[in-house]
Amino acid sequence: MMFPPLRIGFWAVFCRIYLVTFSIQQFIAFNKSRQMFRGHGISRHLAGFAEFTPYALVLALLVAGVATVALDLFVRVVVRGLVGMWYHPRPGAGFAGLGFHLEPGERVLETCGARRKQRCGWVPGTLVLTDRRLAFYGSNWHNEPVVIDRQDLAGIRHKESKAPLGSLLLGVPGRLIVRQANGAEAAFTMADPAEVLTWFEGLDLGVNGSPIRRAGFPDSSLTSSRESA
Repeated sequence: MMFPPLRIGFWAVFCRIYLVTFSIQQFIAFNKSRQMFRGHGISRHLAGFAEFTPYALVLALLVAGVATVALDLFVRVVVRGLVGMWYHPRPGAGFAGLGFHLEPGERVLETCGARRKQRCGWVPGTLVLTDRRLAFYGSNWHNEPVVIDRQDLAGIRHKESKAPLGSLLLGVPGRLIVRQANGAEAAFTMADPAEVLTWFEGLDLGVNGSPIRRAGFPDSSLTSSRESA
């Protein structure tokens, strides 16, 4: 099973934890100083508050450092595995014998767990590349398979996904947009779109046998010569 390269934005998380921790400590110190030096004047109150500030700075750094490292390990060890299970569903009935059949002389070149965009959700299943077609078979038998003959492939491009937490969470896998010669598109997502995109390197794909060329990843696309003309 491939795991998505999820990780936290270390410095973005560190700075936010540091600021929150420091602010909370300063708020507590301000209230304690006001109670301790009540009736001694504002100058004594501020002096007591200022004495605590260096301690708050150091403690906030320690708390932020430990919390950020712990959160990073949690994301890499635990969250990656859980998210990887979502991106790599089991083949299910749609692929394991009920929906997938090879034609005479057809060979399977590559397979991987994937999900296909359907209305408001993502259907789990298996993406299959043979020497004749690209197909997606849902994990449930009632999901209609998507089958595209290789000569009907007009282009394949990678689209970045927006991170749900912005700069705090990085490495969220994008999606592959498969475009057919008739203009129809199908969107798929998997743990490692870059790996799946390499399936099509060197293969004679495209409209009327035109080869599909590869650009740099992640802003990559595989486009037929007719489409780029």
